[in-house]
Amino acid sequence: MAYKPTKKELESILKKYLEGKTTSEESTFLKQYYDYLEDQPGLSTLLSETENKKIERRNWDRLNDQMDLPSHTIYPHQVPFSRKWRWVAAASIILAIGLSGSFFFLNKNDNQQQIVQKNIITNDIKPPEANRATITLTNGQTVYLDSAAIGSLAVQGTVKLVKLANGKIAYQNESDEIIEKLTYNTLTNPKGSQVVDMTLADGSRVWLNAGSSVTYPIAFIENERTVSITGEAYFEVASDKTKPFRVTNGHMQVEVLGTHFNVNAYDDEKNIKVTLLEGSVRLKINEENQILKPGEQAQVSGTVSIIKDVDMEAVMAWKDGRFKFSSVDIATIMRQAARWYDIDIEYLGKVEGTLSGGVARNVNASQLFHVLELTDKVRFEIEGRKVIVKPK
Repeated sequence: MAYKPTKKELESILKKYLEGKTTSEESTFLKQYYDYLEDQPGLSTLLSETENKKIERRNWDRLNDQMDLPSHTIYPHQVPFSRKWRWVAAASIILAIGLSGSFFFLNKNDNQQQIVQKNIITNDIKPPEANRATITLTNGQTVYLDSAAIGSLAVQGTVKLVKLANGKIAYQNESDEIIEKLTYNTLTNPKGSQVVDMTLADGSRVWLNAGSSVTYPIAFIENERTVSITGEAYFEVASDKTKPFRVTNGHMQVEVLGTHFNVNAYDDEKNIKVTLLEGSVRLKINEENQILKPGEQAQVSGTVSIIKDVDMEAVMAWKDGRFKFSSVDIATIMRQAARWYDIDIEYLGKVEGTLSGGVARNVNASQLFHVLELTDKVRFEIEGRKVIVKPK
């Protein structure tokens, strides 16, 4: 008969394996599980990267937390990742991110060899495979970055917009001539598009998430550098004490001299969130001013509240190619999924509770939904590019 192991049953096998108490059948099952995972799109790369690194204690502790393993569970101290630990990590990864298919344990009888069988979901949604961002020039011309060739994309006065060999976008001033007039461009990264990375004329860099835009001068003049955003962007600002760098969204303004910070200002989110990774920023909203320190997050909704000890991995997961949730409600998770996969969300019933976990952003949508379903709080149905969310 076909047997599909539950999360608890898989956890039990893993615990027994770590303690050296598995039966030969259970060890075979775990090996087959690992071999199956190696064949999955997006997972083989992750496993290879893990295999080639040495395990750090914090990563193993995080694995223990995800698997609900006892605190005294052994872990490898600064040793190469053996195949045994690869099996454990592989099975743990599946619990963290799910699979597009179903994993079955098939027994013809109690004494015969166990084999793996896969059920493939055909109605699925792939992650973005390209960057579909555009740049709108001041004259109204639109530059499509995905189809643009390497090299010069546009010339605006003495400033050249170029696409570098690595696919990144940059502005280069081709002359020492003084620019006297502010000329603006807008970079737009639509839903269902990979993150875009651009270098501004002053050397500052901006990463733009899906469903976001940034408007900026092609060259900064006078005594300030000001850009405006919608959606989410991460900035690494080139230091220039004579020209403060400002990021605006409506009545909110973030002012810095040189620092690294993230701004989440999607229209469909309740709060604007400004998170500081390095340096110092001054946040202005109406008549209120707040100074942020590294590791802090300002949440803006009419007034400003400061959150300390923020989960930076969760904040920056989008830039690092991951979804990561730390006690996040399902509606917030689904808004992130809608932007990334360019899908519509429909709720049938009220879905409550918060979730924690993570998944690579280069997996199909069903893999993200599978890990959410493991919580026994919610289930999903994919209909074309619409996802129906139901309480369990």
